[in-house]
Amino acid sequence: MKKSLTFSIQSRHLSLNKETKIKTEDFTIKILHHENEPENALRIHIIREDLKVELLPSKGLSIGEVFIRDTPIFWEPPTELIDPDKLNLVSHEILVNHKEIDGFTFLKTFMGGIEFYGMTNWGMPRIDQSTGELHLLHGETSNIPIDEVTGVLYHDRLEMSGKFIYRKFDFISRNPWYASGDPLYEITNTIVIPRQEKSIKAVTTVKNITNSILEPDWGYHITFRPENGSSLIVPSRSVEERAGNKVPDDFETWRPAKNAQIRTETGIIHKGLKLYMEKNKTVNKSLMVYPSGRGISVIFPPSPYFQTWFCNGGANSTEFSYAETGDAVFKKNWDAQGIEIGSSALDHNGKIDSNVEYNKYLAPDESFENEVEIELLTEEQTSLLYKDIINYNKFRT
Repeated sequence: MKKSLTFSIQSRHLSLNKETKIKTEDFTIKILHHENEPENALRIHIIREDLKVELLPSKGLSIGEVFIRDTPIFWEPPTELIDPDKLNLVSHEILVNHKEIDGFTFLKTFMGGIEFYGMTNWGMPRIDQSTGELHLLHGETSNIPIDEVTGVLYHDRLEMSGKFIYRKFDFISRNPWYASGDPLYEITNTIVIPRQEKSIKAVTTVKNITNSILEPDWGYHITFRPENGSSLIVPSRSVEERAGNKVPDDFETWRPAKNAQIRTETGIIHKGLKLYMEKNKTVNKSLMVYPSGRGISVIFPPSPYFQTWFCNGGANSTEFSYAETGDAVFKKNWDAQGIEIGSSALDHNGKIDSNVEYNKYLAPDESFENEVEIELLTEEQTSLLYKDIINYNKFRT
């Protein structure tokens, strides 16, 4: 059997790498730095024939933009990479509708196609009523930098992995915020790119490294690039609008904003998702369908919370602005169509599917693993999955 090839990338500065391009039989890996971004915020591009995958090591190895046959899979992010060492997630740097609201600094870092969130809070900001502690929007994991990314090329796939420690952050230490506080979890993010298939997989492993039982609160944002008329369809037994309003008739279909400076967001909570068996694992599936007939499937672990997330417009809006200057945080539209999944309700309102089974607690040294897989489907595969979902949804309430 052919031996696997192993290599490492020092992801905290371009100069720490002897080479900025690694070529293998099927892949080219490039280490890049954009001139307008901090020196410690690099990008890794993985190129295989008609597939290009961007990894963001300064963001916990989140997946950035992905192109298959020059077709974008994930959204065009409205932000750039920031310096993780200077990030103050508990600041009032960002105003929401011109008001100071705790916990929203995360917004200036929101750019990944797949981002993993948590671990004491993955959803909207909240105050712990017993301790008075602020838990931040989407937590901290997607902004913890990784020092080293390891690549392993197997006979059938390339794996790119990085790990970091999630702590009980104090945000007042002289150390960088992500290096302060007692360790709670060891988190490993691995991106799997097959040699042949038009797919990518994000695997997250979370290990409890304390001496106590912990209750990890985790979630994901998976954010696709929409087109006028693209649909995100989900096999579910029930749907409800996130805020309790009437579910729009066309809640599966994305349309451009009528006024680009006004951001519109719609969240639809789904329950009773259909279960599928994939490689001896129980999973959920959803399907993005574009007007051309192109289809993208997303496979993900059954989770208590599932929401489809639609957004358009917002370029140069002062809905989110910098407190110091009054400038808009986002210079581009939030044009996005995707899903949010998590271990608890995004809005802390109890709107979860209580029938979903998952590991709620982790004992010392225990770990769990989540997999999210994105695949570009053939026309036949798209048609079959579409029909399967539509048939399941005939019984939706």
